[in-house]
Amino acid sequence: MLAVLEADDFCVKENNRITKNDWRYQHIERLVKQGKWQPEKLREKDIQFHQVSGTEYRVTATVYSDIVQMSIEEKWRLETGQWRVTFLGMVAL
Repeated sequence: MLAVLEADDFCVKENNRITKNDWRYQHIERLVKQGKWQPEKLREKDIQFHQVSGTEYRVTATVYSDIVQMSIEEKWRLETGQWRVTFLGMVAL
């Protein structure tokens, strides 16, 4: 599912560290096989949508759970009729 939503040039930057998609997909697959992949349910606040152009949006928000709070930034691009994410940045608060 991630490969469908993520653009070919998608990248994740977490606390100033960029993660390669190949490594990230392998890590997620390994955790799924071990029965340990359970992403934390996050709530969002202060979500804002910024139109960059007719085919690009930037989304910013603060997301949180009982144990984590972080600032996120997403960049989305319309590609052949489908919105795909090109960037996800996360910084722990």
